[in-house]
Amino acid sequence: MDISLSTMAYGYTAKVLVNGTDIGITGGKSQGMRLFDTENPLKKEAAPEQQARLFVLKPGNNLFSLEFKKTGTAPERFSFDLNKTGEMDPFFHFESQDAEGKLEKELTL
Repeated sequence: MDISLSTMAYGYTAKVLVNGTDIGITGGKSQGMRLFDTENPLKKEAAPEQQARLFVLKPGNNLFSLEFKKTGTAPERFSFDLNKTGEMDPFFHFESQDAEGKLEKELTL
């Protein structure tokens, strides 16, 4: 199991936790990564830091926690998308122009 995660966070600091693990999203730019389940065979080939940040999904419910805070005055927005591999449209999308915020979303994968 794997999914693609992307954020657009120009003008924001950001932090994303998946099942309690900080996956390294910092904000200030667009960032994307592919996340895998904890039992994926590719995990053995990955560096320890990648194992900790990218191999965080589990079968069933997964908790995504987002935090964001605007750092400037530009009319930017924070956005977060999750896509299943091979699909163009996100199965989860969140967007905000708020000065700061938090969101916790449990999704079944």
